[in-house]
Amino acid sequence: MRTVLLLLCLGLCGCVGYRTYYALESHMYAEAMREPVPGKTAKTVRYTVNITRSVAGRPPESVSAKSPEIDALARRAIEDMRIFDKGNIRPNPEQADYHFVFDVRIDDTTAPGALSGAIFPFHRSRETTVRLAVLNARGELFSHYTASAETRETRHVLLFPFTLFWPPGRAESRARRSIFEAIAVRLIEDSKEFL
Repeated sequence: MRTVLLLLCLGLCGCVGYRTYYALESHMYAEAMREPVPGKTAKTVRYTVNITRSVAGRPPESVSAKSPEIDALARRAIEDMRIFDKGNIRPNPEQADYHFVFDVRIDDTTAPGALSGAIFPFHRSRETTVRLAVLNARGELFSHYTASAETRETRHVLLFPFTLFWPPGRAESRARRSIFEAIAVRLIEDSKEFL
């Protein structure tokens, strides 16, 4: 009976998440996308996405983890400039006029355990920082950008009714999107420099 009760509690653990801060330039994204394009160029773009994750300040689990979602957001930030032909934006061509290097760092304060939130509340914050370095064809730094966001997650069985309204996955997805939208806004502002 205790095992059934424990499994029921684990299944009912409420998990809610919300953004605590994010790059406010993301609010200007829709307006920036309506701005006229300063021109088009035939220049080619290579982009690389490096992702590192760490928990509680420990060294990263992987030198470069993979995330299709983050990769798609990075590519979209470049495409949003609308000055490069989409066919000229590739993950890893040998030669390119520009190399966009996205360094994404994800830092968690702690990792959830098997019983997290079942009896005692579990809290975690996750900070995501994106540093973009744009290199020219010679490998020299052309420009750089930084944006970050933080989300908080709380788990406890009493939060179950709120789980549908504040799911942690949605909060993290919105935070990541706001980071790349803020970087896109800055790239759009500087797009004349890339022509």
